[in-house]
Parts: sequence; structure tokens; C-alpha cells
Amino acid sequence: LARECHEHFQTSNPYEIFSIDRRATEAQSKSNSSLFFQLGFLSSSVKKAYRQLALRYHPDRTDIDQKEEAKTKFQIIGKIYAILSDEEKRKIYDETGERDQADRRSETTRMS
Repeated sequence: LARECHEHFQTSNPYEIFSIDRRATEAQSKSNSSLFFQLGFLSSSVKKAYRQLALRYHPDRTDIDQKEEAKTKFQIIGKIYAILSDEEKRKIYDETGERDQADRRSETTRMS
């Protein structure tokens, strides 16, 4: 995923692609003791960013000559949304930089 992000968005950081400051969301979370509020704050930021990017890169909403690139970007933002909107997947990503163990295995296989 990091390679795809860098290739199509010139950054491998999904927080940058979604224009979400990870440190700000962490600081906001620490400043309020309500777990519901913490998760809701990040979740709404992720959802809002995803919706904006989905509209921007949806293949049906782009010119014919840009459809393939839009389709690829649309698929990438879907993968990013799947990670950032799921607390467990986001935690794994934040700690390892990988989506999950399957991501690590596929990366290891490619290097072999």
C-alpha cells in the first residue's frame, strides 16, 4: 500500500493523503477522557476526508483520459479508509507501517 500511495499521491503517508494530522487527533484524544468522543472525532475526520476524495477520484466523475488513474486512486483511498476507519487496523498500521500481517507476508514474498 505504501508503494501504491507514493506512486499515485507522492506520499506514502495515508494521513497526509486524507489531510488528517495524526498528532492533532492524538492530542485531541488525550485532552478528553471520553473514549466515545475520541473515536468519534477521528472517525468523523476519516469519513469526511474519504467522502471528499471518493467524489474527487470516482472513475465515473472524471474525464475519459483520466479514468484509469482515477480508478487506481479510488481503490487506494478505499484501502486507506479501511485501515483508518478501523481502530484495530489503524493501531497495527500506526505501530508497524503495514496494513496487517498479510501485508507483511506479501512484502516478504516480493523481496524473496
